[in-house]
Amino acid sequence: MEILVDGEGLMNGFKVHWPNGSDSIYRRTEDGIEMTNCSLAIKQATLTLFVGSYARSPGDFSDLVEADAEPVYSPMENGAETVWVP
Repeated sequence: MEILVDGEGLMNGFKVHWPNGSDSIYRRTEDGIEMTNCSLAIKQATLTLFVGSYARSPGDFSDLVEADAEPVYSPMENGAETVWVP
């Protein structure tokens, strides 16, 4: 999970990097809210994240990664490589 900050260094959202290459993003902006692969339920005070496609034959690492594959993560907002640290 990556914490997103605005130009003033204040937290304005987050980005979850899933190991199947998909992301869930929530970010507040001056123009409104950006939400990708997530859903808010205000009355229930919940946030649901969507992970994209599950593996057909998952391995031990994650239900999102095929048994014979390596995890794939999108880059961080600053372009840096996202690295899994167990």
